[in-house]
Amino acid sequence: MYGLPNDTDLSFLRGRELQQVCFGRWQVILHFDGEVSISIESLYEIDAQPADPLKMLELIEARVLEASAAGHGAIKIRFADGRTLQIFDSKQEFESYTISAPGINIIV
Repeated sequence: MYGLPNDTDLSFLRGRELQQVCFGRWQVILHFDGEVSISIESLYEIDAQPADPLKMLELIEARVLEASAAGHGAIKIRFADGRTLQIFDSKQEFESYTISAPGINIIV
């Protein structure tokens, strides 16, 4: 919706452990330790494969190794176990995803 600048600092995600994945009809919410969450209402891929809820569940207890802007509003999150989650800014008229942490609210 608003895009994500390529220089956005997502270092606050580093080291966070994914503790819970919640599924709704139009949304997937990832809850990490440290009161960090990502609400996804757009397309996403895990290891360059289209969205698969079972693959998302396999990420529970994985720790974020690094997170960064991936161009065109997308973000890429690499986990310590080698898996990669990419979330796309695929909705032009609506929010694609929201990242929330203490003092931080990024809406794309």
